[in-house]
Parts: sequence; C-alpha cells; structure tokens
Amino acid sequence: MSYLVSAICATYGWHADGTQNKIGQSIVLLAAFMTFVMTAAITFYACTTKDDITLCGTGMIVVLIIALLCLTIMLIFVQSPALLAIIICLMLIIYGFFLLYDT
Repeated sequence: MSYLVSAICATYGWHADGTQNKIGQSIVLLAAFMTFVMTAAITFYACTTKDDITLCGTGMIVVLIIALLCLTIMLIFVQSPALLAIIICLMLIIYGFFLLYDT
C-alpha cells in the first residue's frame, strides 16, 4: 500500500515544467489517510455491533450505484465542481456501505 501511495505522490508531485507540486502531494496523502480512518472506523463498528446490516444492504447499494452512474454521465456534459463534489460524497457513502455489508 505504501508503494502505491508513494507512486501516486510522485506522479502528482511534479508539474510539466519540472517544478514541485506540493498541493497534489498533500491531496493524495490526505485521501490515503481519510480512507484509512474510514476503513478502521467502519470495521470497528461492524465487529462490535449486534445489528444485521445484510438485510437492507443489497437493495440500497444497487440504488446508490445506479444514482452514481446517472450522475457520472451527467457530469460528462455539465462539468460542474458542485456535481463532482456530490459524486465524490456518493462514492464515499457507497464505499462505506460495501465495507459495512461485507464485514
């Protein structure tokens, strides 16, 4: 995992003219840290809860993936930063549901 993060940081760490891009590196490291924290928190919740998440999970995940597909197709034509933020949040929610459902 650390090799993958370092390769991505190296790719996004430099501009085309050879100058260093600090913002690109910090965004990649922040995304890796947030993914780690979310994975640890949801895994801890799934291991300690007595609730059965598998009963309602499949239908909800399918609906969210269809909504994500529609929004992504719309993003091709609209190219709005707000719509991109909505898609990113929806992806994060789907990731959390997948992790909770499988754990």
